[in-house]
Amino acid sequence: GATDYAYVGLTWRGRPWRRLLTLPEGLFVAGSLGGGIHDGHLNAGPPDRKLLGSRLLFRESVEVGYQLTQRVSLSGMLDHLSNADLAAHNQGLTNFGLRIGVTF
Repeated sequence: GATDYAYVGLTWRGRPWRRLLTLPEGLFVAGSLGGGIHDGHLNAGPPDRKLLGSRLLFRESVEVGYQLTQRVSLSGMLDHLSNADLAAHNQGLTNFGLRIGVTF
């Protein structure tokens, strides 16, 4: 019954402070930009559901994490999807979560 979505985009990950600050070697930041598609309500729906205005949305995210081993990382991530006020309704979706990354 909730809104599902899928997204694609580009992600940049690094340690921009490496030459300026002495922080733990495994600490990293990441950011991404892209687009998404969803199955939620566009311009009309129940009062407890967001009106997203457009089937296609922009997506951006920020992430702070730590590389635990060469293959495993743990991070906190904040992402946001919206139509950037290009449609009549633009309530957007914002999510925060924890991520475990595994490199194959």
